[in-house]
Amino acid sequence: MAGDGKAVEVSAFGAIVSSSLAVTLFPVTLTEDSQESSRNSSNRGDRKIVAARNDAAAFVASDGVIRGANLEAAFEVLRTQNTMGTVSDIELAEAVLVYQLR
Repeated sequence: MAGDGKAVEVSAFGAIVSSSLAVTLFPVTLTEDSQESSRNSSNRGDRKIVAARNDAAAFVASDGVIRGANLEAAFEVLRTQNTMGTVSDIELAEAVLVYQLR
């Protein structure tokens, strides 16, 4: 238990600093704040994918010729989340077009 009564998990060595808690102990102590940071990171990924819908439509309609910056950012998010192996850019763009927020 942390000093504030929150449950903690021990992970790799390092340090974590968050807005409500600074931990400089080794090994690193992860708290609810770091879990919230992971959720916020996921939400940013969702926003990037949704923001890329227009770029994805142009990409698919142009058979891959038109590549917008928002679509490239969404590709990066989707490729880091992909567990199915290699997926083409067209398939990713189609996934962006039908993507629903979690």
